[in-house]
Amino acid sequence: MKKILLTIIISILITPLYAESRFGDLTEMRDERMRGKDGQWVRPHPGPFVWNKIERKQGSYSWDKADEQVIYAQEHNQTIIATIWPYSNWEQKSCKRKKARSPFGKRFTKYLSKPCSMEDYKTFLLKLVDRYDGDGNNDMPGLTKPIKHWDIMNEPEFKMFFSGKEDEFVEIFIESSKLIKAKQKDAVIIMAGAAGMHPDSKRFWSSALPKIENYFDIANIHHITG
Repeated sequence: MKKILLTIIISILITPLYAESRFGDLTEMRDERMRGKDGQWVRPHPGPFVWNKIERKQGSYSWDKADEQVIYAQEHNQTIIATIWPYSNWEQKSCKRKKARSPFGKRFTKYLSKPCSMEDYKTFLLKLVDRYDGDGNNDMPGLTKPIKHWDIMNEPEFKMFFSGKEDEFVEIFIESSKLIKAKQKDAVIIMAGAAGMHPDSKRFWSSALPKIENYFDIANIHHITG
C-alpha cells in the first residue's frame, strides 16, 4: 500500500438533525432517527460486525443483524464503513481473560482483550468478509452492494475499546489486514480510529503507527468536539 490518505471523521453524537457532514454519519439501526441518510457514507457504531454478535458459540453463526444493516444500506444507497470488533465471550473465556467494561452495554461483549486464539478469530473474520465481499461465492443472499471498507477496531488506545497492549493491537491489525486483502483484492483497509491528538492518543499512535503503516489504505483520526 503506497499511499496513505487522511480522513477526518466528525462525530456528532447529540442528534441526527445536526448530522449534515459530507463525510456521513455514525448510525444505529435500533433508532430510526439514527440510520443515516440516503446516498451517504455510514459508519454503524458499534455496528453488527462484532465477533460476539455473529459467532455466539464456536461454529454457530448468526448473520441476522449484520444482514439487516447491509440490506438497509443497499435499499438506501448507503456505503458502509464496517468496524470489525475481534471479541467474543466464549472465545475469551477459553483462556480466562479478564472481563472489561465497554460503553456499549450488555449487547456488545464482556471482554475486550486480544483473542485467545488468533486462528479462531481469523476463521470468523474470513467468514465475515466472504459473506459481504460480493464475489458470488458464499455471499449474503441478495447482496448487491458489497462492503469494501473495513475499519479494523476503534480507538485502541482507550481501555473502554481495547484492554490489551499496543503490541497485541499491532498483531491483530496486521493479521486482519493481511487476511482481508488476500480474500478481497479491492478491499480498503482503514486504520483503527485515533481518538484525536490528545496526549494519550499521540503517545500510543507515535509508537503504533510506524508498525502498521504498510497495512492500511486510509488513516483515520476522529475529530471529537464537546
